[in-house]
Amino acid sequence: MNGSYINKELFKDLWYNGIITFDTCSMGRMYEWEYEQAINIKDVLSYLFMSGHLWETEYNCEEFNIQRELIKNSIFHQKYENGIFKHLKKRPIPWNKIDGTLNRWEGRGYNSIFIDELKKLRSSKNITDDKIEKLRLIVQNLSSHPDADDLFDAILKKDNISLSEEEKLKLIERYNSGEACPGSGDNNKHNGKQYNDLFIWELIKKKAFQTNIDMIFVTSDTTKSDWFVDDAPREDFIVEFQRETGKNIMILTLVQFWECCQPYIDLPVKDFILQSTILAQLQEKFDDCYEQQICDKMNQLIFESDEIISALEDSLDCCVDMPVFDQIDDCKIVDVYPFPYEDDAEFVSVTIEMIIEITFDALNHTAGEDWSAGSDSILFNIVSFGSIPVKWSSGDTKRIVLKDLITVDVIEDVTVISKMHSDGADDFDENDDCFDVEDNFLEDKAMDSIL
Repeated sequence: MNGSYINKELFKDLWYNGIITFDTCSMGRMYEWEYEQAINIKDVLSYLFMSGHLWETEYNCEEFNIQRELIKNSIFHQKYENGIFKHLKKRPIPWNKIDGTLNRWEGRGYNSIFIDELKKLRSSKNITDDKIEKLRLIVQNLSSHPDADDLFDAILKKDNISLSEEEKLKLIERYNSGEACPGSGDNNKHNGKQYNDLFIWELIKKKAFQTNIDMIFVTSDTTKSDWFVDDAPREDFIVEFQRETGKNIMILTLVQFWECCQPYIDLPVKDFILQSTILAQLQEKFDDCYEQQICDKMNQLIFESDEIISALEDSLDCCVDMPVFDQIDDCKIVDVYPFPYEDDAEFVSVTIEMIIEITFDALNHTAGEDWSAGSDSILFNIVSFGSIPVKWSSGDTKRIVLKDLITVDVIEDVTVISKMHSDGADDFDENDDCFDVEDNFLEDKAMDSIL
């Protein structure tokens, strides 16, 4: 399934605001996919559970609590002994059956190192028992699955969304009528579980209706026409869901879901800062909350350095006895760059770089009188430190998800970078006025540093 029908904007909205539920087949891939693939699904489940966006029906909780031990204890034998090594003992070797096994589990069940070694064996002119045994040793070193027991123990707990006996009877009647419905591809089952997909579907609709929240349903059950027709979700199910709940639903395969959510769970800190409201928060903080700190830093710089006096004297072409802070004309955030994340830390520390334009009055004292030599604006580079809270971090990988929030510590460093002439000229482009020059300069600097 190529997923060309997937509405990426709708997925984004549901990722952040919806409820996501997985069928038992999808959760079973935690043990069936090879480790590097399976750990992605564990991270997604862990994040969704922590953030309150994951929910499982009572039937999934019951079924998977039983299935997961069976899968975990049998998957090695199923994948390698029955799927590979049993066939390697035969002469001629039925490579078509081995290929069929490799393509199971969405083609993600085997480590790439094992597949490469199997290809080498296949191209060998003489396949000996020693070569097969060498392949078996590679499997023993590679084969593992994530430790997900604690996570599943937390996830697989029933809530109060359930079906009454009357509702079940109506659903069974619908199923037996021959009407196309979830689970109709299981009509060859006679153990009572043929109705489970329909029961699960009804519970998902109930959850959406009662919470008034859109849903994503993730399934690896793609071999029958229960959920997909012509490589797309059944339109009649989507319409039924919208009609009965007033909400949206996306039905995705596990592979499609991972491809859609990976950009969000693998989002680098730098990109998160650009895509979130962090920059806007910083702009508001320095516009409204830090004027006194900036004023104090300017007064400190006046007494500790001649930089401001020199800049005013160059600009006004006269001696200056005392520069006096007048006003902040403008403040722009030009860079926010993170420090490396430390494992288990509650925050990601960042350095914030700003450029601020400040007007100073140039006061002089002559013959017992104070007088002003004029005023001019000066550009300053200001550096401060901040922190962004960690919303979630993986216990297995380096993945983190951050909160859209930033706190700022005290201003650490202030340096003069340019004077802005009062006649409209400046150090960057004598043809532009003060604010246009500053805006262009800041925008260019932001593009160079942030991007």
